[in-house]
Parts: sequence; C-alpha cells; structure tokens
Amino acid sequence: MTVNNDILFINRDEDYRERMTSRLRDCGYTVHTATEMRAALSALSENAVGLIVCDKELEDIGGYDFLSFIKKDPLRENIPMMFLVPLNNQGRPFKAFELGAVDYLVYPLNFEALIGRIEEVIGPASEKTTSESSDSASPAVEASAHETSQTDTLSALNAEVSRDGIIWMPSPVKGFTSDSIAVQTSLFGKKGVSLMIRFKRPEGIFVVNGRINDISFLDFQKPADIDIAVEKNDNWRLVYRFLTHPGDAKACPPPAEEAMTADKTPDAVEFEATIALTDDGEESCDISGEELQRKAARKRQSYDVRFYNSIIGKQLDNYRAISLIAAGSMGGVLQGWDVALEREVALKIISFELSSKEEFREMFIKEARVVSKLNHPNIAQIYNIGSSNDILYYAMEYIDGLTLKEIIQKYRKLKFPKGLTLLITVCKAMELVYQNSIVHRDIKPANIMITGKGVTKIVDFGVAHTKGFGRSNGTQKLMGTPLYMSPEQIAGLTLDHRSDMYSLGATFYHAFSGGAPLNAKEVSKVMNLHLNATVPPLCERDANIPSEFSKIIEKMMAKDPNHRYQSFKEIANEITQLRSRLK
Repeated sequence: MTVNNDILFINRDEDYRERMTSRLRDCGYTVHTATEMRAALSALSENAVGLIVCDKELEDIGGYDFLSFIKKDPLRENIPMMFLVPLNNQGRPFKAFELGAVDYLVYPLNFEALIGRIEEVIGPASEKTTSESSDSASPAVEASAHETSQTDTLSALNAEVSRDGIIWMPSPVKGFTSDSIAVQTSLFGKKGVSLMIRFKRPEGIFVVNGRINDISFLDFQKPADIDIAVEKNDNWRLVYRFLTHPGDAKACPPPAEEAMTADKTPDAVEFEATIALTDDGEESCDISGEELQRKAARKRQSYDVRFYNSIIGKQLDNYRAISLIAAGSMGGVLQGWDVALEREVALKIISFELSSKEEFREMFIKEARVVSKLNHPNIAQIYNIGSSNDILYYAMEYIDGLTLKEIIQKYRKLKFPKGLTLLITVCKAMELVYQNSIVHRDIKPANIMITGKGVTKIVDFGVAHTKGFGRSNGTQKLMGTPLYMSPEQIAGLTLDHRSDMYSLGATFYHAFSGGAPLNAKEVSKVMNLHLNATVPPLCERDANIPSEFSKIIEKMMAKDPNHRYQSFKEIANEITQLRSRLK
C-alpha cells in the first residue's frame, strides 16, 4: 500500500468524470483528470501520482495499450492502475490482469465500494506517515497512528542499505510496519531485488535481509523512496521493538504476526486448505501450518480475488454477478441473480490463475457435469454452465447458511443429538454420490453447509473423480485437504467411496470433539499420521460421547478400506439404530 493520495482519473464521459472526481476530492484525495494519452502522461510527469483509474478506452488509444505503455516505462511501471469501465462496454478483465492491472471494476458502482477498492491500493486519504512532513513521501507503508507519531525515533535510527554487504548507502527511515520498512536511498533497484539494511544501535549493529516491495521516484533529482519487505528474524524483531517502544525495547512485544502465532500449539495448526500434491516437486509437503496460512492469506489478496471482484456488476449471459462469497482452490463463488427466471444463484468462476491451463478448465467443466448428475435435496444443484467474455463459469443453487467449519468455529463442537442427525443426512446424500461412481475427494467441514432453514448441503465437487481413479504416472496430482485425507488418497492408490468415508469420519470426529483427529505442524507429518498413527478414540477426547458411536467413527477411519463400512447406507442405518437405543 502506498501513502500517496494523488489519483489520475481517466474517463471520456465528462459528467461521470466530474461527478466522481468531485466525490473523490471530498474524501480528501488529490485528483488529476485526463481523457487522452498526452494529457495523462503530462499529469504523471508533473505530479506524484499514486494510482491511475482508467476507462477501457482513451480518446486516442485503448486502455490496455495505455496500461502496456505504463508497465514498460521503468519510471512509472510501479504505479498501480485500476480499470473502471461502463457496464455497456465491459471489455475483457483477463487481459487487463495479464498486463498488470491491480483491479477491474464495472460502473454503475456503489461509491463506497469504489472507495474501498481505492483504499486497498493506496490507503485512505487521511492516512499519513512520518515522511509526509519531509520533501518526499514513503511508498507502500501501512503505518498505524502509533507508528507514525514516532518522528524522533525514526530520525534517531541510523540505517544503511547495501546490495552486496560491501558498499553501504546511508538511508533515512521514513516509515515502517511489522513486516516492512520504508527508506530513502540513492541505491536503486527493481521490485524483488534483495537488499540488506544495517541498523547501528548502542547495543550493536543489526543487519536485516529484505526485498524491494515498491519504489517511488517523487523527484528524480533526489533519492528514491523504497519500501522493503523484511525477513522476520531476531534482528528485525529487536529493531521493530525499538521502533515501537524506544524507551522499553526489552519489554515490548514481537511484531504482530509473531505475537499471533507465538502461543500456537500443534493442535491449533490446521491444514484446512485444499492443496495439490505431486511427485515432481510442484507443491512441497514440508510446509508448516503457519506457512500454509500465510499462503492462504496471500491467495486472498492475489489476482484471483481481484479478478472475482472485477466481475461484480457484470452480466454473464443471463446471470448478473452481485457480490463475492468466497475464493477457493479451483475458483471463486459469487452471489448472482438470474435475470430471466428472477431468482438468486451462486456463480462459480474458474480461478484466474488456472483459467489458462487446459487441464484445469476440463476439471472445472467436469465438476459441473458430475454435480449435475446428482439430483438430491442435500447436494447443491447445478443450473447451467457457460462461458462469457472468456470467463468460464457455472450457475448453481444459492445456499444461504453456514458451513460446518463456521459452526465449529462459532460453537467449538456439535451437540451430540443434532450432530447425529446431520451425519445421517450427509451419509444418505453420499450414498447417491457412491451409487453414481463418484469420489468427492475433499469431504471436510468447509464443504458441508447448513441453510438458515436447517437443510444440509454437500458442496464443492471441484476435485471429484469417477470411481477407480488412481495414479497413472509419477506426476499425477493428488488433491485433497491434509487434515481429512484418507491413507490411500495420500499414498496415491486407487480410490473409491471408502476414501470419502474416511474423510467423512475425520470431519465428524472434528465436529464432535472440537479438534482434528490427527494434526501436526507440517503437511508431511500430518499425512504420515494418517498413514501410520492410531486415531485416539473419540470417546477419549470427549467423555460425553457414547463408546458405541466412537466405534462407528473408528470403523469409518480404519486404515484399510476393507475394514471400513462398505456403504454409506450401512453407516446411516447403524447410527439410526444407535440413536433409537439412546432415546
């Protein structure tokens, strides 16, 4: 995020341009306007612009061509550019993101929504850093009021920057966050270049490694402002403590992320994201729970999410996209409106990252075809599949409710009687999946939903396969969620419905106990536990769970598929009988 509040607003519609620039100025932003390329370049040369908001067409050049020109200009390539295009001339957001746009919006658009997007990129107009009282503002710094009030502390911090550790350039500190620091330096470099920052303190010299996150030339006769993403080692923690608590460095807390994870126990590290595992090293199993969470956080801020947001307000055939519900491994889900039948729908959009890969496009289409065969009240229904402006999507039943994961997070665990009813319902729906020779491969709390009316729905067949799927070569991907994957799924063996049965057992073990049956701090260790470790009986985790039910879960999670139940109907019948006996 940058702290430069200047916006270059490019739009040929005079009424709309004047109306929007007036409102942006009321919010505290400095706004420059243009309708053609020459005026836009002049504004960029004369002003320190922090964001370009551009229409799809200028008077003399296309918006995409203008973006391409900006990204090839080394002096302006780091200025973020956002498209704001009219509903009747929407264009192709895919191309915009491929060229480097940070966002793609369609108007008419709620002004508060536009401001929210702008604040994501350059911050609110009221956001200031300690550098704004100097000749140049620091780039990409999210400084809190506590941080920005420490002008004296920053001026007292002697910092130097080097590429090779031999030549060090004095670099005044202009701002900081828990994971970055902004300096003013004559040492130039492109985004991603590695740098070392050396801090000289009475206690000693501290060297912190980092990479250039953003660079800004506000006056080309003066040093550049560079934002550096730092490596969070002990040296950085000590420097950060001095910055935040200069009078009490020993007693101050670690950076925000360190404090958040410091008290985590192994049981608190849960691998609930669907991942792809392959033998060719594409996705390493030696990854910590914290790193998986960071990857998920980065994913939420990736081009995928910006792409999904860019679709809001667009119409895909008969469906109008209204709002983003969630972003997953294969795609995003948006709330939509069927303009022909006048009903709410959910629109699943293939991931921007995966859309260019034929393998995943085929998988996405196959998911729609698989689910369309499953006509059951407890399985989300597919209405239509289509492609509009190169956006591959399918429309499905809109489910207004909570996932089992969200219920667990809210209440910690399920009440036993209601949990039994829920499990019976899911088993009956999974029996239909089994009868259609389909293996879901990603049964987990996040993929079981309960509507506001109490109706259960199984969702997300994004990695489903037909019965008998197995590894055909050394690079075949195995997809699933580590906390709930069956041993044969981890081993890459042929899968059938009993793999889903294991995952369902692990899911409800979690739901009834409040914790995953097997957990560790690394993906490889979690999977090794599923392959070799004995699952503690559920009744030992919670003494209120009857031992008879604990044995049912234990049988569902048997290591050998032949030792599990052979159908979901069998599980549902046994739980129904148990429930009758317990009444």
